[in-house]
Formats: sequence, C-alpha cells, structure tokens
Amino acid sequence: MKQSLKGIVVFIFMISALFGQTYLINESFGTVPPVGWSNGTILPTQGTIAQDGDLKSLNFQEEKDYAVSIVTPPVTDPDRITFYHSTDNVNAYKGTFNLSYSTNINGPWTNITTITSTSQNTFTLSANEISGIVSGSLSGTYYFQLERTGGKNSNSKNLFIDVFQVTQSIVSSETALSGFIAEPDAASPVQSFTVSGADLTGDITLTPPANYEISTGIGAGFSAANPITLTPSGGTVSSTTIYVRLKAGLSAGSYNGENITISSTGKISKTVACSGDVRQSINPSISALSNFNYDIGNGPSAEQNFTVSGQDLTGDITLTPPSNYEISTGSGAAFSAANPITLTESGGTLSATTIYVRLKAELSPGSYDDETITISSAGKVSRSVSCSGSVRPIILNVKVFLEGGL
Repeated sequence: MKQSLKGIVVFIFMISALFGQTYLINESFGTVPPVGWSNGTILPTQGTIAQDGDLKSLNFQEEKDYAVSIVTPPVTDPDRITFYHSTDNVNAYKGTFNLSYSTNINGPWTNITTITSTSQNTFTLSANEISGIVSGSLSGTYYFQLERTGGKNSNSKNLFIDVFQVTQSIVSSETALSGFIAEPDAASPVQSFTVSGADLTGDITLTPPANYEISTGIGAGFSAANPITLTPSGGTVSSTTIYVRLKAGLSAGSYNGENITISSTGKISKTVACSGDVRQSINPSISALSNFNYDIGNGPSAEQNFTVSGQDLTGDITLTPPSNYEISTGSGAAFSAANPITLTESGGTLSATTIYVRLKAELSPGSYDDETITISSAGKVSRSVSCSGSVRPIILNVKVFLEGGL
C-alpha cells in the first residue's frame, strides 16, 4: 500500500510543479522519524490512521508528562504550511498541539498556530499562510517544530498529524543568468527562465534591473523600464517563459549581479541575478584612411594599412572593399576590388590581422572620397573603414614666345 502511495505522492508533486508550486517538505510519515527530521525530548510514534489512505501518520501519544515533539529539516523561503489533524477520542481529548518556527534547530521557537483537535478519526486541514502570521514573512532558512505540550492526564488521547507540507509559492527555474555579451550599439542575445506560482492572492510582478530588458516574447516587447505582470487564475500562474537580454546603448564594461525581482503580495520574493559584458566584437585599428593619390596613368596609389581583430565571434570576419579601392592581406600582391577577404576565427577569436589598401589603377581623374570597406561577421555589428583619395589630371605648362614687341 505504501508503494502505491509513493506513486500518488510523486504524481501530486509533478502536478503541483506543473502548476507552479514547490514542496519544500511533503511528508506522509511512512516512517517515523522521517529521514532528515530530528527527535524531540519524546519522539512521536507512528499512527495507524491517516488522511492519505496508507494507515500511517504521526502519533502524538496520550498521557505523557513531557512534551512530545519533532523538528523538520531546514527549508528556505517557506510561504505556506498545511497539515491534517485528528484525534481518537474528541470528547475526552486534553492538550494542545503547537506548530512553531526558528532559525536554529534547537530554538528558541516562535509559535505559528495552536491546534486543539475536534475531529474524531476524521482529519481536518490546517492551512497557514506565513505572511498572515509572521511580519515580513519567513525569508531565509528555517526549521519547524511540531509539539504536543506536556501534562499527564487520564483524559488525554492520541493526536494524529498527516500529510505535512511546506510550500513555496513563487518558483523560478533559475537563480542566475550569466554570459550576456552585448556590443555598445546592439543588445545581447536572449536568455530565458520560467516562473510559476501557486497559493497566490495577487499578481506576480517581475521588475528588471536598469541595464537588462525582459519580455514574455522572444522577438519583441523588451523593456528595462516597465515590469511584467503575470495574472493568476484561481491563485495559480502556470509556467511562463521570461526572456532576458543586456540592453543596447551601454558603455563598454561589466554589468554583473543585477537582479530581476519576482514578487507577489504576501509571498517571498525571488530574484534572478544577471551578469554580462559590453564589448565590441569586430575591432579595426582605425576608422578612416586618406590621401590615396596618384597622377592619371600612374596608378595604383601607394598602399596604406590597418589591422582588424575579433572576439566573441560565431563566424568568420568578411571584409568587402568599395568599388574603387583594392584590399589584400599581403603587401604588393593579390589586391582585389571585386573579391571580399575572409578571415577565419578560432574559438570565437581572431588575432590582429593586417589589411593593405590602395586606390586602384586606371581610374578617371577625380575624387574618390568616403568609400567604405565593410567589416562584418554573423550576428555582430558591422564596422567600417572609410577611404578617401584622388586621381590627378596631367597639367601642361605651355610657354608662348612672340616675335616682335608689343
């Protein structure tokens, strides 16, 4: 029977995860003490009636001079505690049951709720929203103590506790996203996480930090100024994908540890820390070359050069010359105004490579200014090097000698 119950518990957990709830503790007391739980002065025994049908529960037994207690494993950011309770003789029942919390396994303990069971052999649900009991909620790591107070009395009867659950209402699939790489004039590629919620009494709000943008769609709607609101249905927000990117227009540098805050009324907020860098992927050593000049019939011009390097690349770098200039990776040969140059990256990096440039031969007299060598790579912001020069016409100096004087 217990094996079947395990299957039921796993199924319930899967359904709860689907609809946005995380069980920090989900205990049906198939063994006493459960794994990871700590004994009190007198340990409860295993009961023979249960809420979940397995005939096993936690029995705070009758007629004890001392308190009967047990302590849960530590949990982080609990929002809600539920359990079922019953007694085997309600008319004669004496004593109370306390549920308390502490940041230390040995206390001191602060009471959350006190139960005097009124249901004989029938289980009653006790549901406790932490925010309604503890000012500011229990953000952090906590232990819970289940205790039946001491005091021997001939009328005291057994108290049974079953299906003890501690839940977390806001669930994020990630606590941190890193490795965002953006260029000063472009946003980074997108990363994502999911958020869901349960036992909610208000919307879930996601607030981005100053230098990151969030959206519920991968291609549009990004904003670093406006929060995203997820509206629950019946207290639940199903798993929703949130897309994140490092925004465009930032100065070069690191943007680390900036938090997306995920909050809802009365629930413990979660954060997703974002870290990344802004840096230029394609790096020419210069943005312009000038004074490419020659006299008509004496071209091409003298060579000039610059270097180009790259980082964070996902493809090769291509340099495309303008129509009146030629480029080459070697001085004195293999110049072309028709064919681009391809520089192959290795591991996302291209070391500094020299590119030679000249104004090509056989051009007509005139100016050839602001013609651009385009430097590009897949998914990166293109760069350019502007070229300016001229072809000079031949100027004849003619001297005229006239006979006679005027």
